[in-house]
Amino acid sequence: MKPKQTHYINRILQYIFLSFAIFLGIISIISTGGGGGVGSNDGGSQPVVVQASDSLAIAITGLGDSKLTTNQSPVTITGLTEPENRVNKVVFTNETTGTGGDALGTKEWSASIDLKEGDNKLIFTVIANDGSTSETSTVLTYHPASTFNGSLNLSNDIMYVNESRDVTFTIGITSDTVSSVKLYATDGNGTIQSEEGTCKDDGVLPDEIDKDGVYTIRKTLVSSETGSLCFRAGVTETGGESYYSENRCIWITSHYTNEDIKAAVDIADSAASLYEQALNQGKSAQEAAEAVVDQMISDPHIAEIDPTAGGGQLPEFLGDIIRRCSINRQPRVLRKLQQINCPYIRRPPHQI
Repeated sequence: MKPKQTHYINRILQYIFLSFAIFLGIISIISTGGGGGVGSNDGGSQPVVVQASDSLAIAITGLGDSKLTTNQSPVTITGLTEPENRVNKVVFTNETTGTGGDALGTKEWSASIDLKEGDNKLIFTVIANDGSTSETSTVLTYHPASTFNGSLNLSNDIMYVNESRDVTFTIGITSDTVSSVKLYATDGNGTIQSEEGTCKDDGVLPDEIDKDGVYTIRKTLVSSETGSLCFRAGVTETGGESYYSENRCIWITSHYTNEDIKAAVDIADSAASLYEQALNQGKSAQEAAEAVVDQMISDPHIAEIDPTAGGGQLPEFLGDIIRRCSINRQPRVLRKLQQINCPYIRRPPHQI
């Protein structure tokens, strides 16, 4: 990579993260009346982050986060909220069954939830003493016969348009009565579209160890358009029982152009400058945040984002850049990204 390109990419990772940290974090400032400030770092590799000092946040821990399949119903989901002194209660909804209720606890909470066979979309909302809210969600796949002991793992979760890539799929299964394990192509909602092949546990590459309970298949994939390629594993037991893993997707994007990079840097520079200028003029954090929101939503690159609706989509190249940042180091911003349905945020950071 040329030095100039490296400079641009390092700068975009820092500044785009700053602009969207402002954009996402200030929603909480506006809704809660909290304050915020601009943070910085000395090393240059860690993104600069702006966040409200008392931002309301909620996160899932364990099942529903690191593992997305279960053979239990009801199931207990646990999580955390912050800040503790602002939280009134946590409520949950199983959107699939139309049921819900109050979770137990506040800072550390738990909820016992009845599941329907198949995919269950679970939404968890923290409610503050002043009535403001923040939420997170997950999709948990339930079958009483399920014996998955981990997630469906993909060797790659980002690909580029018209560039083929060998992707290895692995999944662990504890059952010793497995008849077959198949890989299926799905749509974004997990509906099966086609059978893609049989996963093996025979010690023949790409499978590494014979009969260790880890089933493997390698596929050469290519896409002619941006979007996603989604998959799930399906197990059939010798007795005829069958069940599926969670749905996993590969993000398909295009290579950045110089125009993409310049546009992203300009947006970030402008947002950061406006925010700092408003604070220097004596405006409150809320007023400065509102000014930045007004500017950013008027920009054609990001006008389509609705950070409060839960189903917004980031513009392709900006969203892809954010997915490549080490956002797992910034839990409050990560949770805000969860709220706008930004995919792959649970994955390790990627390198450009």
